[in-house]
Amino acid sequence: MQIAKSKGVEDIGHMEEKLKEMGRELSGWRDREVIMRNQLETENAWLRGQLQERENQLACMANLSLEAI
Repeated sequence: MQIAKSKGVEDIGHMEEKLKEMGRELSGWRDREVIMRNQLETENAWLRGQLQERENQLACMANLSLEAI
């Protein structure tokens, strides 16, 4: 009986340690998600600016081409 209780306590201790490990891993994933989200938002804003600049250049070139005709 004592051996069974001891084994149960070991199993519970192992499960608790595993849960703590999984919690630390999840926390790390969340931290990386926040960092990546910020990077992607910054890159997205920069790319939108680049796209807007190109669109403006094309519009300007189209207007100049029409004036030349």
